[in-house]
Amino acid sequence: MPSRHHDDTPPATTGSEEKRRRRALVAPSPYLTITTESDASGGVVHARGELDLSTVLPFREAVFAVLGARPPSLLLELTGVSAIDSTGVSTLLTIVRVADMVRVPVRVLPSGALRSVLEVTGLNQQMPLLHVGVEAAPP
Repeated sequence: MPSRHHDDTPPATTGSEEKRRRRALVAPSPYLTITTESDASGGVVHARGELDLSTVLPFREAVFAVLGARPPSLLLELTGVSAIDSTGVSTLLTIVRVADMVRVPVRVLPSGALRSVLEVTGLNQQMPLLHVGVEAAPP
């Protein structure tokens, strides 16, 4: 039997192959639409749809991409979130904690359904919630 050479180096990939792999891991979901904005005043992540096990990965990646630029503040505009599960709630808590670690103030503008979940679980005490109609100025 011929011997095989085991090499620890990964096979060479082109940039386009790497991008394809990455997109496959965070494929957009028909259940959640995410858009981001950034300017000198801060970053904003808008989410519309369901924030659950099937959608948290692209949401988290979008938020962390904005946080990676170290904006003066971050607004999670979630008024369009119609449903959330425990994975979504856990992801929001993780985002708030990571933002605190990198010293980026976060504000959350939740939908009514999301606000109810955060209030029932007591997590509204862990993250600054804004009310619809309240100006989302930096803290």
